[in-house]
Amino acid sequence: MIRSFKPALALILCAVTISYAGDWNVGVGGNTARNCQFDAFGPADAELLWSGGNYAQYSSQAVIEGDYVLMHRRENPDDTFHGTPLLAYDLHTGEELWSTELPVIDEGTERYNKISGVLNGQVYASRSGGYSNPAKMYALDITDGSIIWVSDDIVTETMTESVSFAENGDLIAGNYNDILRINHQDGSTVWQVYRSSPSSDASAVAVFGDRGYTWESAATGPKIGVYDLTAGDHLYSSPSLSPGYVQQTGPMVGPDGTVYAPRTHNNPNDDYFVSLEDTGEALVENWRVEYAYALGASHGVGPDGTIYTYSRDNEVIRLDPETGEVLNTSIQIAEEDENFAFWPRMAIGADGIVYVTNGQYLNDQVFSFTPDLTLRWSEAITGIGTGGPAVGRDGTMVICAKYEEVRAYVGQGAATVRPDVVMPDFTLKNYPSPFNPSTTIEFTLTRPQDVRLEVYNIKGQLVRVLANGQRSAGTHTVSFNADNLTSGVYLYRLKTGADVVTRKMILVK
Repeated sequence: MIRSFKPALALILCAVTISYAGDWNVGVGGNTARNCQFDAFGPADAELLWSGGNYAQYSSQAVIEGDYVLMHRRENPDDTFHGTPLLAYDLHTGEELWSTELPVIDEGTERYNKISGVLNGQVYASRSGGYSNPAKMYALDITDGSIIWVSDDIVTETMTESVSFAENGDLIAGNYNDILRINHQDGSTVWQVYRSSPSSDASAVAVFGDRGYTWESAATGPKIGVYDLTAGDHLYSSPSLSPGYVQQTGPMVGPDGTVYAPRTHNNPNDDYFVSLEDTGEALVENWRVEYAYALGASHGVGPDGTIYTYSRDNEVIRLDPETGEVLNTSIQIAEEDENFAFWPRMAIGADGIVYVTNGQYLNDQVFSFTPDLTLRWSEAITGIGTGGPAVGRDGTMVICAKYEEVRAYVGQGAATVRPDVVMPDFTLKNYPSPFNPSTTIEFTLTRPQDVRLEVYNIKGQLVRVLANGQRSAGTHTVSFNADNLTSGVYLYRLKTGADVVTRKMILVK
């Protein structure tokens, strides 16, 4: 393995504030785990807040931070270098705030401007068009589009891929031949590690804690690789998940750290949606189900932990996260036509409502489903393609399509201010994970309650009781030291009255 490492001293000296959790920071999947969750309540119906926007021949995915919605609009398919402005609109009015184009450094390779992500007031964009069209990454000021820095090294993202972010805000760029960690303050390369990707549309990295998960090429078929995001080390890989060389959709990670790998290259013998457990030493397959031929797609996890993906009949399916059993099936959301690609993308709100665009270019629609996949409403929009749903912190949903079709739908508000939805009595999480040898378990109570916080090993044996008794409303933290325990997966469980929530954490020594 060829790897370079450059310490980023500035990161040690400067505190970083990570963006509000309700923002839609990356193109595919909305957040760095790429699981399509958003912390708000989306549109109740197809009521438009505004519509319009710049003309485009091809749609593109939007990203959102605060009051800004950002996108690229490809106006002229025959112009390689110009005619694809990077744009910022006011999320709530549709007013164009600024428009810009990146410089052309290499006319022999660079392509159209594209938005890759947004975080903490910096918009990330490039002219990359894949392996044969490498380009630099730019950081732009979200307020006016001015250039803050240009990256030291190139990226090779396709038009459907996007960066992820480390916990301190650094960019994690999944390239065709390597993975880059880019310092968010100055564009310098923190580390660069070789990795061969099996295809375009699948090189992006899904981030969970200090680990990154991404597809890797292998002679026996693509597999998922695990990377330490601190130093850039390749830790281990899954077995090959099925034969074939091509892979066209990236992975996602659930809130509990389970990795989901949508294996797809248009072969019914090979195309499966696979659940993988990261034990801290290996990726172990939990289950697999038959999967659609869905390109550049996104998949989701509901607030109850159930999984949403797509069947071979172009339906949305809801899966039991423990067994992979199909719990519910939607109506067919796209026609079955081997001559047209299926590019579905989704978003899932704090109330479990699912929003999906079918991205078929034939009969494009946006759908809204209840958690059990009963249709709530749908609307036809010409030419959505990969311009799937992006949702702001107040639930405003933006969909980009062809022509002058950018649509913003009225959301129902942030999760913390919606009075008519019953929210859980507590939240529960730990950090860091993976950890060695200690981690902090945090829980927030909405009212004073008796609580019991326990840790179990993977065999279900009680390891330790961390809290037992009355706790006040508010946020509480408990330290768990595993110095005397072996590496592996542990479960921590919080009980409050009749409510019980269990989470997974990984000890790596």
